[in-house]
Amino acid sequence: MDANALNAELAGMDIYLLDQVLKERFTPGSKVLDAGCGGGRNLAWFARNGFEVHAVDNSPRAIEKLRAADLVPADRTHLAEITELPFADEFFDSVLGIAIFHLLPDRASFERGLREVWRVLKPGGLMVARLATDLSMEKFAEPLADGRHRMPGTNWDILLTSLDELLGWTERLGAELLEPIKTVNVQNQRAMATWVMRK
Repeated sequence: MDANALNAELAGMDIYLLDQVLKERFTPGSKVLDAGCGGGRNLAWFARNGFEVHAVDNSPRAIEKLRAADLVPADRTHLAEITELPFADEFFDSVLGIAIFHLLPDRASFERGLREVWRVLKPGGLMVARLATDLSMEKFAEPLADGRHRMPGTNWDILLTSLDELLGWTERLGAELLEPIKTVNVQNQRAMATWVMRK
């Protein structure tokens, strides 16, 4: 398969989510929620490969774009916040939280969002999150309030978490960390962690 065909198949999926797909962490036919789906780049492969995909975003434009792409049935796309998910308890086999948690306004919202993801996840279910961390950012990110920081050279104000916070949440939730938390530092710009847990 050439690179263009491969890219079309994967639809621009986050490379660290692709890593989890290649590790066969997801079971075809299972229910997957993309919480903070945006235009659907991380759920397209799942939708085309036999998964029951559901999508949530707080942006009307993102939901409209996703529905127009016809990747996910309209009744499985929801305009909602990650802090108030419109699903029953223990509904999903997997929840994706790719580049969503650091967009929350404060630590209280981070906790509510994380607890909501945990609520809708079945026992034994998988959470894959990618989020900004404070690793090596103390010299570059401008501190604001309640864990928020202005990222260098941008007008992005995002919530940065620490490795200790993520490990603390893993323990408080009674989760199994499936692999060490991996953080990639993009030189003086941002640090993004991959957090993979089983309920």
